[in-house]
Amino acid sequence: MNLSEYFSTRKYPGRIIISGFSKDGEKVTAYAIMGRSENSRNRVFCLKDGVLETKAYDESKVKDPSLIIYKAKAGIDGKTIITNGDQTDTILDSIKEGKTFEDALMKRTYEPDAPNYTPRISLIMNDDSYSLSIIRRKDDKPERLIWTYGAFNGVCHTIHTYDEGGDPLPSFSSDPIPLFLPDTFEEFRDTLWNSLDKDNKISLYVSWGEKEEVINGNEGGRIDQIQLKYGLNPNQKPASISIEGKLPVTVLNGRAGYINFLDALNAWQLVKELKETTNMPAAASFKHVSPAGAAIAVPLSEEEREMYFISPKTKLSPLATAYVRARGADRMSSFGDFIALSDECDVETAKIISREVSDGVIAPAFSEKAMEILKAKKNGAYTIVKIDENYLPPKEEIRTVYGIKLTEAHNDFRVTDDTFSEIPSISKDFPLSARLDMTVALIALKYTQSNSVIYAKRGQTIGVGAGQQSRIHCTRLAGEKADKWWLRHHPYVLSLPFRDGITRNDKDNIIEQFLSEDPEIDVISNWNDYFLTPITRLTKEEKMAWLKKNEGVSLASDAFFPFRDNIDRAAKSGVKYITEPGGSVRDDGVVKASDEHGITLFFTHSRLFHH
Repeated sequence: MNLSEYFSTRKYPGRIIISGFSKDGEKVTAYAIMGRSENSRNRVFCLKDGVLETKAYDESKVKDPSLIIYKAKAGIDGKTIITNGDQTDTILDSIKEGKTFEDALMKRTYEPDAPNYTPRISLIMNDDSYSLSIIRRKDDKPERLIWTYGAFNGVCHTIHTYDEGGDPLPSFSSDPIPLFLPDTFEEFRDTLWNSLDKDNKISLYVSWGEKEEVINGNEGGRIDQIQLKYGLNPNQKPASISIEGKLPVTVLNGRAGYINFLDALNAWQLVKELKETTNMPAAASFKHVSPAGAAIAVPLSEEEREMYFISPKTKLSPLATAYVRARGADRMSSFGDFIALSDECDVETAKIISREVSDGVIAPAFSEKAMEILKAKKNGAYTIVKIDENYLPPKEEIRTVYGIKLTEAHNDFRVTDDTFSEIPSISKDFPLSARLDMTVALIALKYTQSNSVIYAKRGQTIGVGAGQQSRIHCTRLAGEKADKWWLRHHPYVLSLPFRDGITRNDKDNIIEQFLSEDPEIDVISNWNDYFLTPITRLTKEEKMAWLKKNEGVSLASDAFFPFRDNIDRAAKSGVKYITEPGGSVRDDGVVKASDEHGITLFFTHSRLFHH
């Protein structure tokens, strides 16, 4: 058992001593205090010249200093002594007199704090061994126990004052608990502090070889923090992100805002999960906490290169390909995006990003040349965030709304073979390409504001319908975007004779107006502003004929379809594969509609709401 597994399941172990030897043979110790009453919580650790003392955090609130103010750790003749009370001095005096650890403890009894009668716990550590002791109340008399252990590298033992539950608090009743140690001082410190109950932990002292450190909850604990430009809006200042322990993110360039980190942290989870599930580099383009696009590194066709404005001569790495697809899913919505990359940002990807209007990027690493390219964006103010790819979030997620704290378990849904095991439709067809597309859609859904529906094809989202109150509106919105994506493949659109000097972003807007049934700008009559030669609009019949050529599209919904109209609308955009949780009283009608359209339907029984 490791530190986290043991201490994260204990609400109130009281005062804790840990002792052992690291894998490299260095001496390791820790002392932690917890508190529930105002008096016991009013404490901090003070470390000076190798001596650890407890002090009152607020002197004016001290009610009984006898049990909360003491020397907790000291050293003598190469020995380290740690206790939960003034028996530290008793042990020191005994050793100075040439007596033993055992002799010292015979002079002491348990603490007089009825009805708990808190045990006295103590440690004496030598170069190659250590002894742990407890003095507890048994049958109204002190019971004194001592355990001695030789060095066993990578293992420690812990003893603490209380077992779980009961009133009065029951004394620790077992032998010291053996636990595996982490590999480094930093892991030891952070794992232990983060594993202790957040409502009761007060202070922690840790040592590892020559390193030692104190964390005091009353002084903010071990809080790592980054100040942000502002909150959701410029008037919402100050703003920051923080964590107990060490933040897994570092701002390498620029100054991030609140929305930047909402986008970055959601987008990073998406691409990390896509990479882990598909074993392919992944990228996401986020705007306002939903993906405008997400993709894996499926190679681009010639037509896709044209519609994404990528020259045939441009070299694309797999990661760059993934971002070109993510950005190309909905280039209008991706304007000013925050980008997430599953792998180290390479030169090819940085060059693609450098050409686009973007607010920032998050990735596990950046090559030296990629950093040079990206730092030149926005006159040097482009936001570049590095994230620790090995970071795992707590199992509990917390947010505050209107001063009220809400908690929930982290969403641990993963796409596996079981996800596609229930097929209520007549069609069972599900090629590997469709499975990849559906995987992209489902994982993207998990990080999209609900209600949401996503269409996917060729390893990327092609239509995201996010944040709608009505399911059919999600399906329509996503379908309209998917239709626009497919119409951009039309030979006439690919051959539009743009004038020189028209930027990619302007081309995106012009194409959007050109394909719209109700355009805000008449690019046909004003062709000379945009094109070398006059153009004609595609007729509705021509568009419909082209849209009928779009086949094999996958669709995922974050909740069940309440009516068959969603299936009928999806079929108009070439959808042949659908996943949804199922569970509607009208599931039979949804299955019937899928069968009529020859669609393979999956019930996942997993809702994917995200807010």
